[in-house]
Amino acid sequence: MAGELVSLGVDRLVISVDGVRQETYGGIRGAMLSEVLSNIRSLNEVKSRLNSLTPALGIEFVLLRTNVTELAELTGLASRLNAARVLASHVLPYTEEMRSEILYGYQPQHPFNPGLWPVKAGPWVTLGTLELPRMHWGAERRCRFIQDRAMVVGWDGNASPCYALAHGYSYFAIDGKKKQVSRYVMNNVNQQPLAEIWMSEEYVRFRSEVRGFHFPSCPDCELRESCDFRERNEACWGWNPSCADCLWAQSIIRCP
Repeated sequence: MAGELVSLGVDRLVISVDGVRQETYGGIRGAMLSEVLSNIRSLNEVKSRLNSLTPALGIEFVLLRTNVTELAELTGLASRLNAARVLASHVLPYTEEMRSEILYGYQPQHPFNPGLWPVKAGPWVTLGTLELPRMHWGAERRCRFIQDRAMVVGWDGNASPCYALAHGYSYFAIDGKKKQVSRYVMNNVNQQPLAEIWMSEEYVRFRSEVRGFHFPSCPDCELRESCDFRERNEACWGWNPSCADCLWAQSIIRCP
């Protein structure tokens, strides 16, 4: 599989490593950390053998109360694995148990210190970077999916505008409100060319609304506790489904 990834010309591969110790990683992912690290080393060996700099390796680390102390050790692991990028994200709490693990909130939190480490890239050495999420609500809201002109295509071919709307689920908003999100599909790539989906009237209007962020700020609303629009991921004005309290737009939740 590593050989196929290299020969296909994949630009970047991001792997979830949510702990540097087996007890931590196994408790979160239910898998063996040693196997994951062995597979990463195998990929690096294939890249070296085929004289390829791609796919560039990245690591994603989901910050939890139970693993946050290991973030400082992650840069050393990234350097040993030749990973040029570590992306830290907060957890999206689907359950009460997960909600007890969150580290972000309304009030400013103590920030983490970013780090740098050497990464060998062929005959050169570059510096790896650690990208950290925001710790509290209140930033200017912007959608990186719209900004980067990206979309998400599911395993079934259904195209959605972002990860947050790519599947159905329930979660707890930043103020503890339980929300139900439904999958928002523009069309299917097996039925319509990608370019036509991108330029469809609905998708163009959606991007325009999100680019200007014509949504209320539900977490700041005095009626937020009694509002039932939010329970179904809607708002009292603006486009629906609503991006009004999107944690991705606040850079609290991060995606590769």
